[in-house]
Amino acid sequence: VEVMGRTIEDALKEHGITRPMLFYGLRGSRAYGMHRPDSDYDFTGVYPETPTAIFGPNGGDKTISFKKGVDDITIWTLRHFFQLLERSAPTAIEVLWSPLPDGEEIYAMWVYRARAACTANKQTIKVLLHCAENFIKKQVVGPGNKSGMCALRSAKAALHILETGDYTFDVNTETLLRVLAGQYDPIEETYETLEFVRERLKTSNLRARPDTKKLTELCCSLHQELWKGLPEWKSHL
Repeated sequence: VEVMGRTIEDALKEHGITRPMLFYGLRGSRAYGMHRPDSDYDFTGVYPETPTAIFGPNGGDKTISFKKGVDDITIWTLRHFFQLLERSAPTAIEVLWSPLPDGEEIYAMWVYRARAACTANKQTIKVLLHCAENFIKKQVVGPGNKSGMCALRSAKAALHILETGDYTFDVNTETLLRVLAGQYDPIEETYETLEFVRERLKTSNLRARPDTKKLTELCCSLHQELWKGLPEWKSHL
């Protein structure tokens, strides 16, 4: 994947981030083709911690997060990423279901297993509904209605997960671009979707929360497998 004539890996190296990644990708408006010329490039990555980092006196590595120029970068440790999944953090869910970089089969090893561990649940849907409600409060009808766009997208994501149990959903780019352009007010459709989802949740058989036990076991097993010596990480462990 190239961004401004450079690969995402090269973009991260420009900012001094050279450690091996379990995942890196582009998210946000540019990932969905809904960006403006001045939109940021939102890079996100996940990296494994070394045994020294986890068991040493400093208590583990930290999240790397900063903005420089048009690059907005967030790099999570694998442990923190799983903590976010347990909390149903929308950003972590979006990252996990982002397309895998071409030719990077090593990512599929843990990404597909992590996706399988993230079974659909009521907590995730409620978090998305709450996000939609917050975006509605911030929206300004007219051109540049980013909050209205995000409200509609969050509501539709909640509906899709409720109806299908699947986190992978198609973004209706045409409708969202109309919202951004001030050509469509999403407030009524968003409210109708929220009310429909709330009613359906009352009789849903989905589990109440993410499967914490499954996510914890996978996080531990992934670290153990990596520490045993994948060549890509040997010199860093």
